[in-house]
Amino acid sequence: MAVVDAVKETLAKAPQGFIPVASPWVAFTLTADISSCSATQQIQQQTRVAGMNVTVTAWITESSPTARFAELVRRWKRDTALTSSIAKVSMHSAYQEIIGMGARALPLIFEELEQRGGDWFWALRAITGEDPARGSSDFDEAKRAWLDWWRDRAS
Repeated sequence: MAVVDAVKETLAKAPQGFIPVASPWVAFTLTADISSCSATQQIQQQTRVAGMNVTVTAWITESSPTARFAELVRRWKRDTALTSSIAKVSMHSAYQEIIGMGARALPLIFEELEQRGGDWFWALRAITGEDPARGSSDFDEAKRAWLDWWRDRAS
């Protein structure tokens, strides 16, 4: 437990807005995808654990909105791949976190919708407060309505 406490103490020194990535030997990892992050910083701290000197190293990464969105989409799709309930899919924590990104998620959502599809209509309504797809008879019609809505505002 002392090692975990030493890691927590080291990570507590991370600058605000950075996501900690624990060293491979630690029993937990908070995130693993350092390559897609916009800044990486190493923090080291000397400590004594069970009478031995130990150096705790933590890599701290600052995630870009694009990298964060991609990670959330991966997690959401992985966890809901076999779920047929739109309510359960839309209430998934990663999907809700995307909604929480607000307007800065919109270009990312529309790119994802256009290229790969997906159940983005709930998130789009939640973020924009609008529903250009109201009355659509199927997914493709709703998708076209939302993409047209986005193009009208992006131009």
